[in-house]
Amino acid sequence: DFVPTTFIRPGKEEDNDDVAAVYHSNEQLKQIYGDFFFTEMVESVDDNHKILVADVNETAVGTIAISSKISLDQLQCTHHIGGFK
Repeated sequence: DFVPTTFIRPGKEEDNDDVAAVYHSNEQLKQIYGDFFFTEMVESVDDNHKILVADVNETAVGTIAISSKISLDQLQCTHHIGGFK
């Protein structure tokens, strides 16, 4: 009960309301991407771009957008990814 089970699943348009609390508190994100950019990202999912959601008790509590088109050299400049190269 102290640490609930977290499931990782593909993002759905309906998750927008749950994850909105994260980006609605950031005015810069709202100005750049608008109120429904999460929904737009989910709609644009394809073989190279995915949206994953961390789900606790059927509520999205976190999200990540991933892409197969990434520069590992650029990523290595800002993150420690040695084991993944």
